[in-house]
Amino acid sequence: MAQLLSRIDARLAQATDEHLIAELMAKKAAYLVRVGDSATARALVAEVRKTFNDGRSGRVTCFLQIAEGLLHYYEFESAAAHDRFTRALFLAEALRQPDLIALCAAWKAFIDFYSCRFEAMSRSLVLVRDAVDKDDHAVLSRRAVVLMTGAIILGAKEASQTWFRIGHSHAVADGDQACIDALLFGRGVFGVARQRVDWCRAMCDEEWLKGIRAELASATNLHQLVGISTMRNHIDLSLARLNLIEARWDEALPLLLRLQEPSGFPDNHLNQTALSIESLYAQLQLGDLQAVEAGAAAIDLAQLDALDPDERVVGLSIWSKLTEHPALAGKLPSVQARLEQAWSDYDLYESQLRHALEPWLTH
Repeated sequence: MAQLLSRIDARLAQATDEHLIAELMAKKAAYLVRVGDSATARALVAEVRKTFNDGRSGRVTCFLQIAEGLLHYYEFESAAAHDRFTRALFLAEALRQPDLIALCAAWKAFIDFYSCRFEAMSRSLVLVRDAVDKDDHAVLSRRAVVLMTGAIILGAKEASQTWFRIGHSHAVADGDQACIDALLFGRGVFGVARQRVDWCRAMCDEEWLKGIRAELASATNLHQLVGISTMRNHIDLSLARLNLIEARWDEALPLLLRLQEPSGFPDNHLNQTALSIESLYAQLQLGDLQAVEAGAAAIDLAQLDALDPDERVVGLSIWSKLTEHPALAGKLPSVQARLEQAWSDYDLYESQLRHALEPWLTH
């Protein structure tokens, strides 16, 4: 059992104050969501709400909203998750309790990042900076996850490594295996995301690619060792995409085909069209032109419009590679204009993220 969870259980066994018990139960629920035990977490939240649903304790309500926000996040209900984390931060600020403000702002920054609300993310990070205690490992490790991930997306390799080390030291001090997993997972999965964009521009970092493969293996091992069940499909998808980048076509294709029903992913991160295009590219490299022509006929390129800027630009770039193949010349619709617009959208996305994170990238 994780040290953090053991400490919570030990305190619960000794606690007599109903407010402290409720707070600890909500904290336990939040941890269990992060390792994949949503059923137990939901039961704990429901149990606390039997007594505290009337708002008698603002502090308990904050911890409940964090747990509920995480439940929504892992069910890919980003709007509902954003609502819970926003409410928690608003209440924490009303209570004027610095430790609560720092914790709620750290989680708000997390959901702001994943929702591409970069200005709001930056404001949340400033709140964390101003309110956090230097020994608040839970807050500092969570902040580091956000900053590390953002730096990876921007290709700021050194900054990402710095924030990984900072986050890892705080997560270890807190005994938070779920956060250690989030750091390893993020470094591998988002490293692939960044390298896919660079691959489309013929700018891959070969050394970084080697490190990413090791990081994905570490994340997989930790998932198995600790029993974390969240986001497992993301690791398989990232490995498939890494194989695609590294021209391991025969290794990429089986993984991509196994994931052809893209369940367990947010709609803005992955859909059937994006997966099919990547599979077609692998099949083309393996010489299966018949499968490529048949599969391409069923592709609805408009479905790429629902994806985030990085996913959209990669999908259109790979399709463009298909159209340029001599055997397919003139047989597939051109996406040149759409691809140019996608690159423009992606450059704006990256510029906005860089501006929001600048204080934490350079200092």
